[in-house]
Amino acid sequence: HPTALRDLALGSGEVVGVENLASSLRVLRPDGSPRPVEEAPPLRALKGEVITNQEELIHTPARGDLRYRQVSSAPVRDGGGNIIGSVSVVRDITESKRMEEELRKSRDELELRVRERTAELEAAHASVRVDRSTLGDPRIGLLLVDRLATEPRPVGSQHARPVHQ
Repeated sequence: HPTALRDLALGSGEVVGVENLASSLRVLRPDGSPRPVEEAPPLRALKGEVITNQEELIHTPARGDLRYRQVSSAPVRDGGGNIIGSVSVVRDITESKRMEEELRKSRDELELRVRERTAELEAAHASVRVDRSTLGDPRIGLLLVDRLATEPRPVGSQHARPVHQ
C-alpha cells in the first residue's frame, strides 16, 4: 500500500520480512508503554492466533509522528492446515482518536459549565426567601425578597420587601 510504504520509509520494490519490519518499528500499546516485538499481531498470527482490532500507536519513520492504528491479523494455512504465513489489515484511526479526544474535552467543559451554572442557580435560590408571615394574608399574596437587593422590587402586582432574618 503506497501510504504504508511512505509512512514506513520503504521503497515500492523493497522486500522486508515481517519479523524485520516488526523489529524495526517503534510501536506502543494504547497505554503508551512499549509493545514488545513478539506481541506484533502478524507474528502472533504466525503462531496460530487470530487478532481482531488491536489498537496500537506507531512512530512513523518518514514523518516522525505517532499514529494510532487498528490491526487485525490471522494465520494463512495451506491445504494441510499448516501455517504458511499471516495476513494483516491495518487501519489508521488517528483522526478518529483526535475527534474522540476533542469530544471528550468538549464534554468535560460542558460538564464544568453545568456544575458552575448549577452552583450559581443554587446560590440565587438560597438568596430568595418567602416572608412566611404574609402567606396567610390573601390581601398581600406571596412576597419574594431577594436578600441581595437594597430596594424592594415588584413581584407581580405586589412589591417585595426585605425580610429580616
